[in-house]
Amino acid sequence: RLGSTRGSKVSPSSGAPSSHKAAAASARASSASSKSGASAAAAGGKNSAASLNIVDRSLARQRGEVSSAAYLLLFSELVQYSRGRVTSVPDLENRLSLLGQQVGVRALEYVSARDKSFRRELKLLGALNFVVTTMWKFLFGSQADSLKKVNNAEDEYYIEENAPLINQFVAVPKDYGDLNCASFNAGIVHGILNAAGFKCVVSVFTREAPAQKGALPVTIYFIKVAKETMQRERRLAGS
Repeated sequence: RLGSTRGSKVSPSSGAPSSHKAAAASARASSASSKSGASAAAAGGKNSAASLNIVDRSLARQRGEVSSAAYLLLFSELVQYSRGRVTSVPDLENRLSLLGQQVGVRALEYVSARDKSFRRELKLLGALNFVVTTMWKFLFGSQADSLKKVNNAEDEYYIEENAPLINQFVAVPKDYGDLNCASFNAGIVHGILNAAGFKCVVSVFTREAPAQKGALPVTIYFIKVAKETMQRERRLAGS
């Protein structure tokens, strides 16, 4: 026998409180969901900003990203590694130059890809100025001290640098003679210019400091431009 429903009538208003509670709970759940969604979106935005492709970052923000101490420590290890694989000072300088050439090629690719206003230089003087300004500032934090042309020689230039960053904490042993670790920088210049289509040979030497108190020797990066590059310069000048 089924139970009787007598006396179990439900008034029309008895279900209202339960309905309001359910609606309030649903609203709270919706609010919490929207807040969590906003938090997730914000977190996603931060993560996407943090993982921004290195090619898309601004060049102006890169200054100071790597400390000079870390840079010089890495270079010191590079010199130690190279020294154990050569038998003479000229071989060591040549090896440092070859390593610098690889850095120069990649640095040019990096800057040209990131700088939206980058324009390829077609003339030699423009390319040299690009090296001592934009590239030097990108690599070492400041422009080179000067760019000069050798008198009576249209295919010879040199860059002067008073205190190369990589030589600041280098102590050359006496048995290594005139070793100049700035051969690495000369290789960078060589790599940039050759990758840009200006064939040349870059060597480095040191000019002794003048007899003045506190004067430092000047590092010279000598650039000998190839004949085919000069022939192209003459054609461009004629046009």
